[in-house]
Amino acid sequence: MASTDLHVFLRLDLSIIFGDLHPKGFAMFKIADQIFRINHAEFNACIADGEQGWEISWTFDFSTEARDINDQTWEPGVSACSSLISLPEFDLWPGFELTLPDVAEETEDALFTVHLFDPCPLRQGRLKFGAWQGHRIDFTLTGLADLYADEDYQENLPITIHCSLPFDGIVVDETQIDAAESRIKQFFDRDQLGSPRQREQGDFLFPLNR
Repeated sequence: MASTDLHVFLRLDLSIIFGDLHPKGFAMFKIADQIFRINHAEFNACIADGEQGWEISWTFDFSTEARDINDQTWEPGVSACSSLISLPEFDLWPGFELTLPDVAEETEDALFTVHLFDPCPLRQGRLKFGAWQGHRIDFTLTGLADLYADEDYQENLPITIHCSLPFDGIVVDETQIDAAESRIKQFFDRDQLGSPRQREQGDFLFPLNR
């Protein structure tokens, strides 16, 4: 529901960088000139009762395989879970671009966090969605971070993540199916989501109807 620019696409050989998470394209997690193999990519959403009432929070989580660089073990990741991320209907995701706030105004916590040695906020973050591939969508995240590396703090290191991101669906924090169905309709076109299944936690997962 917000839009801005994002123009960063960096293509790399699939067999070198990513493997099974992106079977038909290219992917990477890059910090400055260092490239890492992604071993986990997660993207989902949860509708729950928060401080401002019922709201939807979007969760992103990326982790990588460790590499030894200059006698240090680098194993970077990026994570976010926030109701401040505003996305349109699923059919409008391809081509959708969003500039991310650095921090949440209410808490001053980072919206996206880069994990390497110490957690650091991602600044000037931008994300872009590409084409759907079944339940996966082409995804790019860029930004800057001040990171500890090589016994120094290095400022304004560019961060780039590009991958085919699996989308599990929408979790509704209700334990009764009728309540979950009613709640999901407050946020989404019900026709875009499939039949829900109750998870072990007791809540319901509504998969994308694709």
